[in-house]
Amino acid sequence: METTGKFAITLASLITAVIVNCFVIMNLWNWLAVPLFSVQELSLNESFALIVLVSAFAPNRKDNDEPSEDKLGKAIFKLIGKAMIRAALLLPIGYVASLLI
Repeated sequence: METTGKFAITLASLITAVIVNCFVIMNLWNWLAVPLFSVQELSLNESFALIVLVSAFAPNRKDNDEPSEDKLGKAIFKLIGKAMIRAALLLPIGYVASLLI
């Protein structure tokens, strides 16, 4: 039961982080790229595709040691937390930048 609960919380957190990051990328694109470069606006689905495309070419950090199940869970929550903090910081900065355009 405990493992199922941890998995459900991790999955819900991961889905929330992905949706929030897609929302941030969509708004940053629509606020900055559309007026500057006269390109089309992005939808939430297109921003997800853009994130997947960029992450496919971004370098990945690989650890040599095999993490235990407990360390893996903490690492996943740490990554989700970093993604949420980055999104929370980028959205207001992008909004202020869009006001200056």
